[in-house]
Amino acid sequence: MFNDYYKLLNVDYTASNEEITRAYRKKLLIHHPDVSRDTANSLIHELVKAHKILTDSDERFQYNLELIRNYQKNNAGGFKKILHALLKG
Repeated sequence: MFNDYYKLLNVDYTASNEEITRAYRKKLLIHHPDVSRDTANSLIHELVKAHKILTDSDERFQYNLELIRNYQKNNAGGFKKILHALLKG
């Protein structure tokens, strides 16, 4: 299954690195094991991975291509929305 890291972090597809980092830190505070005992390690791992990919320009570019391919294959309406957002940014 393909995860949409923008949705995971609750940021726009055109979010800056600073906005991504703020959202990442906010999610970590909410889901940290010391705060929420229900949080699975897999969620923390996905948050770390999302932050790493979305704040590295080369990795983000490759991720965006995969995201477009995934939306194109599974959801034509979502594909048009995300493509438009990425091309604007």
